[in-house]
Amino acid sequence: MAINLSQRDKKAVIVLIIALGLFLLARLIVFPMLDHRKSLARKIALTEQRLSEMLSMQRKYETIKFGTSTSENTHFFAGKNFSLFSLMEQVAGRSGIKSNIAYMKPSTSEKQNDDYRVSIVEMKLEAVTTKQLLKFLYQLETYQTQITIARMTVSKTGDTDGFIDVVIQTEAYTQVR
Repeated sequence: MAINLSQRDKKAVIVLIIALGLFLLARLIVFPMLDHRKSLARKIALTEQRLSEMLSMQRKYETIKFGTSTSENTHFFAGKNFSLFSLMEQVAGRSGIKSNIAYMKPSTSEKQNDDYRVSIVEMKLEAVTTKQLLKFLYQLETYQTQITIARMTVSKTGDTDGFIDVVIQTEAYTQVR
């Protein structure tokens, strides 16, 4: 059965077949490729964002790691046998204020699952001069292990001019294991 079409109808059918073919070609090949390119571009942008976050975290890690190694290299943490109490007593003796010590109260603060503990010593000095106090503080500050002065209270001694009473609380991190 042959269909007799006029020349004009044949041209219309051919144009329709070409348009349908172009539509199918665009719908089945071109549009999926464009969608895939957009999807890849989004994945690349997301991967670049993750990479920049990872690089940022790496820089932070290196900074923390460098800070830790620096503090360990400068003896930030004291050894296992370190005694803050005896050190404070020695420094007071070298500073010439050992006889001015009213009391010394040692204590420790230990965290679970931690390799370090905080040694704390509270010391009261009576009737010292500011020069003696500064000499004592300087020797504490320049010791090879970092000793922190957590609290210090200074008050004028009764009726004697030039003398002060001082309560100092010091802390040092010592290794447990």
